[in-house]
Amino acid sequence: MHEHPARFKVLACGRRWGKTRLGVNECLDVAAGGGRAWWVSPSYKMSEVGWRPLRQIASRVGAEVRLGDRQVLLPGGGEVAVRSADNPQSLRGEGLDFLVMDECAFIAEDAWIEALRPALSDRQGRAMFISTPKG
Repeated sequence: MHEHPARFKVLACGRRWGKTRLGVNECLDVAAGGGRAWWVSPSYKMSEVGWRPLRQIASRVGAEVRLGDRQVLLPGGGEVAVRSADNPQSLRGEGLDFLVMDECAFIAEDAWIEALRPALSDRQGRAMFISTPKG
């Protein structure tokens, strides 16, 4: 998955497959190169699944972990932020190099169409959609 050239990747896999670990590693890889990545979940409560390993790995590589902002700043200037899609309007404004939509089957389509897809446009950013199948 990491080396596949597709700009948008969809992983609809069962529990314990490794979707979260892959998404966290992809976010950190982009940030290590100076890019901006977001981890977006249906709610902040659900985002803890990605935030926990993200901050653990980031602290081991010398990144600054801002707990209150749910943000990781890497020494080279890259960053990873964890966001909630419960209010799609709050996702506007930033240009992104990479995006993980965690449990994307449970995120309103408006979040993608109105906020996240446009945030990827100016930088030709990539996205990974990870979810346990929903129906």
